[in-house]
Amino acid sequence: MGGEQRLRKSNDRNTIEYLKQMLLELRAMAEANRDDMLAYMIEMAYVEASDRLREIRAAEIKADQKAYFLKAQRSSIAADIVDA
Repeated sequence: MGGEQRLRKSNDRNTIEYLKQMLLELRAMAEANRDDMLAYMIEMAYVEASDRLREIRAAEIKADQKAYFLKAQRSSIAADIVDA
């Protein structure tokens, strides 16, 4: 993953984390106002944000693992060339 793409994903993650926090606060306000339907709808948006964060984190981990293994593979190839 290139630097620009990684930065965009990081911004996406930060934005969704912020939205999730705001949704938590909005849900508490709706519950305090005893607006059950609104609290429920906000809860659904909160769950969706949580799911999206989980997807982003999984993609980040996968990209990091791929980069690690590629780096290890290159190091191994370089060591083989030096030994030859």
